[in-house]
Amino acid sequence: MEAGVGTALATLRLGRTVRLILPLGTSEVVLMSADLSTILRLEVPIIVQLAERKMTLGEALALVPGSIIELPKTADEELDLLVNNRKIGTGLAVKIGENFGIEITHIGTAEEKIQAMGGGEPRSSGASEEDLDALASALLEGQV
Repeated sequence: MEAGVGTALATLRLGRTVRLILPLGTSEVVLMSADLSTILRLEVPIIVQLAERKMTLGEALALVPGSIIELPKTADEELDLLVNNRKIGTGLAVKIGENFGIEITHIGTAEEKIQAMGGGEPRSSGASEEDLDALASALLEGQV
């Protein structure tokens, strides 16, 4: 669970159990079914792409330890943030202790993020309209 986000279970009048995602310090509540809650716990590959360059097969085969590949990007340019090999945002490289990280400067729309995570159209999954709306709201609020 992310810092600043609390969860609780509630039962609606219809008897349906839902999970509430509560950003601490706000009064906004996002309702979602238990199925959607399970989906949101799935892990997806997150890739921060420095740059991309094409080279001939011969050049690639000639690479040895110590080879240097020049990339078509300056050191202060933004990096691409990919989910399932699809770009959803950009950011700047940062150092966190001894590790590298990315400070997000731009992030795609909720629909773009859902498409990247699902690999297709967001409505093709068979999820209910309510679940998709809850997911989109959570993404827009930065909860996911």
